[in-house]
Amino acid sequence: MKALQRPSINTVGVYGDDGIGKTMLVREMKRRAEKEKLFDVVVMATVRMNPDLPRIQHEIACGLGLDRVTNEYTSQGASNLEKARQTEKKVLLILDDVWQPEMYSKLRERLPLVDEKEDSLLSYKILLTSTERAVLSNLSEEQFEIHPLEEKENWELFKKIAIDQDESIPLPFYAEEEIVSKCNQLPIAVTTLAKALKSRNPVKWKATYRKLQSYSHYEFLHSTLELNYGLKSEELQQTFLLCCLMGHNAAIEDLLKYAVGLGWYQGVDSIEEARDKVSKSVSELKKSSLLLDSGSNIHFDMHDLVRNFAIWSIAFGEVELDSWSTTMESIKWIYLSNAYGHDQLPDESNCPGLTFFHLSQEDPSKPIPPNFFSEMEQLKVLGLTKTWSVPGSISLLKNLNTLCLDQSVLAVEKLGSIIQTLNLQVLSLVGCNIEELPYQIMALSNLKLLDLSDCNKLKIIPRGVLSRLYSLQELYMRNSFRQWVMEGVNEQEKSNASLSELERLPRLTAIEVGINIPSIEMININLFRRNLARYVILVGDMWHSWDSSYGSSKMLKLKLDAKISSEHPVKKLLKKTEELHLQGLSGVNNVVNELDEESFQELKYLFIQDAQNVQHIITSRKHDGQHIITSRKHDGQNVDQDSRNSIPPAFPVLEVLVLRNLEKMEKICHGLVGGSSFSKLIKIEVEFCNQLKNLFSSSIAKRNLLQLQEIRVIKCSNMEEIVDDDKQGGENDILKELRFLRLEDLPKLNAFYCSCKRMTLFREQVASFSAAKLMKLIIKGCDNLECIFSSSMARGLNMLKHLEIRKCSSMKEVIFTDNNVEEKIIFPQLNILEIKDLEDLVNFNSGNCIVEFKSLKKLQVLNCPKLEGFIANTQTLFNQQVKFPNLEFLRLSSINIKQIWHISSNASVKNLKKLLVEGCGNLEYLLTCSMVKSFEQLMVLKISNCKMMEGVINEEERMCEISFPELDTLELEDLPKLTRFCLGNSNATINSNPAASIEKICDCEMMEEIIHSEESKEETISFPELHTLELIKLPKCTRFYHAENTDTPFLFNEKVGLPKLKFLSLSSIDNLKYLLTSSIVKSFEQFMALKICDCKMIEQVIISNELVEEEKMCESFFSKLDTLELEDLPKLARLSGRICHMLPARHLVIWRGDNPAYWRWFKPDPRFPEVAEALVNIIFQIHGRISTRMLSPKTRYKAYLVFKLADKPDGFKNKPIEAAILLGGAEVSKRNVYELQAESEIVGNGDHFPQERGDNWLEVELGEIEFTKERGGDLEIYLEERIDDNRRGVIIQGMEIRPT
Repeated sequence: MKALQRPSINTVGVYGDDGIGKTMLVREMKRRAEKEKLFDVVVMATVRMNPDLPRIQHEIACGLGLDRVTNEYTSQGASNLEKARQTEKKVLLILDDVWQPEMYSKLRERLPLVDEKEDSLLSYKILLTSTERAVLSNLSEEQFEIHPLEEKENWELFKKIAIDQDESIPLPFYAEEEIVSKCNQLPIAVTTLAKALKSRNPVKWKATYRKLQSYSHYEFLHSTLELNYGLKSEELQQTFLLCCLMGHNAAIEDLLKYAVGLGWYQGVDSIEEARDKVSKSVSELKKSSLLLDSGSNIHFDMHDLVRNFAIWSIAFGEVELDSWSTTMESIKWIYLSNAYGHDQLPDESNCPGLTFFHLSQEDPSKPIPPNFFSEMEQLKVLGLTKTWSVPGSISLLKNLNTLCLDQSVLAVEKLGSIIQTLNLQVLSLVGCNIEELPYQIMALSNLKLLDLSDCNKLKIIPRGVLSRLYSLQELYMRNSFRQWVMEGVNEQEKSNASLSELERLPRLTAIEVGINIPSIEMININLFRRNLARYVILVGDMWHSWDSSYGSSKMLKLKLDAKISSEHPVKKLLKKTEELHLQGLSGVNNVVNELDEESFQELKYLFIQDAQNVQHIITSRKHDGQHIITSRKHDGQNVDQDSRNSIPPAFPVLEVLVLRNLEKMEKICHGLVGGSSFSKLIKIEVEFCNQLKNLFSSSIAKRNLLQLQEIRVIKCSNMEEIVDDDKQGGENDILKELRFLRLEDLPKLNAFYCSCKRMTLFREQVASFSAAKLMKLIIKGCDNLECIFSSSMARGLNMLKHLEIRKCSSMKEVIFTDNNVEEKIIFPQLNILEIKDLEDLVNFNSGNCIVEFKSLKKLQVLNCPKLEGFIANTQTLFNQQVKFPNLEFLRLSSINIKQIWHISSNASVKNLKKLLVEGCGNLEYLLTCSMVKSFEQLMVLKISNCKMMEGVINEEERMCEISFPELDTLELEDLPKLTRFCLGNSNATINSNPAASIEKICDCEMMEEIIHSEESKEETISFPELHTLELIKLPKCTRFYHAENTDTPFLFNEKVGLPKLKFLSLSSIDNLKYLLTSSIVKSFEQFMALKICDCKMIEQVIISNELVEEEKMCESFFSKLDTLELEDLPKLARLSGRICHMLPARHLVIWRGDNPAYWRWFKPDPRFPEVAEALVNIIFQIHGRISTRMLSPKTRYKAYLVFKLADKPDGFKNKPIEAAILLGGAEVSKRNVYELQAESEIVGNGDHFPQERGDNWLEVELGEIEFTKERGGDLEIYLEERIDDNRRGVIIQGMEIRPT
């Protein structure tokens, strides 16, 4: 986790053996990252050996909360991306079980870049797991191995699972030494065995002990799985084996279809009852670790070890997976995926006992033979996924119960001729291309389940077909057919089905259907009067999502453009619905009174949007005109209890209420509500309801909203209070369970409850009530508020973890104190505090309080120009009265303070890891020298746009050591008065081992040197981990580090060590003449990229004495470069005295070089540029180009191809390649070259042959030129076939140009 927090690291890999616990570990890391808010979003997806990229993309997009699954931008393109750059959304992406680097690369390229909903740029950190380190070595910067459990850890894990909380029940004496010790330290073996033995009697333990004694460690895992399997019922065993055949991330609904077809549940005629049994079996198998959760409650997963155990041990000889053999007589189940292996299926199969067959056929060139199914008399379940052909022999399967042709390309006529002879119970055509449902389906008199989901081309269902399916229990048509014929409206369209046909299905209990109609009154069928067990019904053309927001089994989405008559059948459906979405509601003023007189007794989730006439959700029926008839006690505080009890409850089980764009809604509840109304409400969200002045009265809040945990009120322009004080209800607690509160863009909001002259969100009288359990509070755009809490209330926020306040133009302080008595306010659990765009904010607290944030890890204070300090009457932003001992992230922006920390603030920064300071125009320095030692955990330091800053550290005129041992990133930008890092006249020493890995210094006009030392002795400074350095717009800078007696004109002198520097970018450094000398080139061991632009005075990159050994050093330096960019350098005469240039293979144009079928790209060594290996027969064509500005004038150069040959090269014997060199477009050299033969084998003038180099590679000379400054343009090198033949087995490193 620490590695992932380093800015220089983007990808981390975790590897280890199967079953070692990699998935368990990364899931725990996901949980921890979410709990500690280390990232904005954490997403996890499983890749596996044969990844389904669209599925993985969809999972990632869903985890990110995005609608789109690609990295394409919106129509606004680059402007949206540029806008998103202003805000960054940190994402931790966990990819579990990666097998192929190529697949990961494809997935990485398709990751979304922008969250368009929040206009934010997605910044990824990626965590990978794999069984092989080799897979991760080129994909991640760091790799960590997962080691087996220690013996003590084995035992503790076993005890935790095997025994319940009652520790008084002892485990047998032999459990640890004889049983657990054989688990080979694999968590999967420990957990499986522990769950198998949990709550078993001593007899079972002894039997297990005797059985496992004879097994070796190698056999033990399978034996524990077998033991766990053996303890299951026959029903669970067969469910488990079928799950193993179905593989990873399989759907429980598919398992149901197969189980019904196999006839597992004798005596069970109901699909709903069978579903309950399947769900119960899956749950039991998950509890015993034989199955795993997949992140979705409608799917299941399993460990590869468990699956392999089931296929190759328990079911060996009875099932077949992913291959076809000639000996299949004993096989009962076959599940073939990936186009049934490598061979074609036989013309006829010999599988007399086969009952289950599944084939995923994605290759249309391998059709299923016509007679393939002719000998499968016992087949009960047939699944053909993504098939391009349906053989006619399927019609011979008289015992077939389930037929699944999902995602297949089907001919309607052929499909009809096949199914009319079958006796199916389940027919699934999910995602098929059919445009018309074959009429022969009416012959399926025993059909119980018909799934037509995602058949988005289906336009015709012949009239009368559905009504003949008398046994049909479940019909699924999500995202499918919507062309229903309305009775009495479009009678002329006799070709299509009508909704009234569904009335004639007496056994129908589950339905998913979409209906496009202009008016609800056109639906008048008695189907809606039935007690359907499950349904998803969408009425109207504006609904797109079929998924339930909360997993409910009865969901209705209804667009109403007119009132519903009192006798309309849909009203019966409303009474039974669990999740209801309403849109339009034309003519409806009161939702409850006009839609359900029984007040929605079973409704759990209610969403109402775009209803322009709605004034109230519920109105009490006990009223006279506009006045509620009530009886009150003398004090006027309490309503007569009899009045409340006589009112029937409304929404007694409602958990979620969402109201959007109800322009005329004045109140949610008008008048009294029954005693249990809203008693289960957990969440309420209100948005764009501009007539609403409050959500609820205080009496409702006290008596009814006893479970309310979340309130969101957004963009309601007239909202004044959240709770209105109606002087009723006594002194009961108000919203005592409230956890989450978001108030956004409410310009008239005065208070949460009981407004007063001082515009305070929370007054003292609710301090012990509504805020007692508050965990997250977001306030944005509430311009009336002057403060949030009183000091007494703030002391009661013991559960608050997240506080965010933005764009409140009148906010002067967050916490106000009524007196000047020193108080102590402690936020024990506050983890995140964000204060942004508060233009009038003066203090966090205006009193004399001590404010302690014990758990605060992230603090942002942005664009608060009047902020004087967290506490009033202080000279610093944070004085000794402000404490946050666990702070890790601090960002300060656009604050006009002169000093951030008080000298005694050391304890508050000891855990700080990331510090960002920007736009603080009055800040002269960041911290004092004496504070530096407290920043021992600092990893990132970025300072920008601080116009008055002269130094980062104020040395305080005394000797001190400056050390940031964990610093990973340093960026200084737009600091026009900055002269040096350390400010002062004293002798400051820099720690010799800083570990910065990214350093950027930009727009510092006064800086002459990056690091300065006036120590009399000569100091050497080393940056052993620095890999990226950017120096931009430093017009006076001449050197990186200046020590005494080293007044040289070079940017880097011999006192600077940069052994891991890889990327160096220099721009607009006007006084720079030279980069370094050849004598120190050897210290740049890993250099890869050099970019120099707009440096007006630079004359030469490297000064060389032209000694042979120094020339070789220069050649080595430039030969390692992947990138060399030189731009706008008017005085540059040469790069060095004598240099060579390597054009790596990636910089060459190679025939079909981007096609992985022809070329394999890899790194022979992690520090080596990528090379290209020809895998198959290729046409040898390579083109290289280099600017002559990179060459030294008046120098003769030779060009070489650097290569080697693979184990079995082919196509090179006696076959020349033509090499040509062009300078400025004119040919200057041309010859033949050979790549394999010795010179003695070929006779020909001008032919050149390969020579061995000192680095185990070969080179062949391609040509020779003499470069003069007058001969400008580009130098181009061409290699092309002379003979039309093919070659393979050559590995290309690149082209090298070096002086003779």
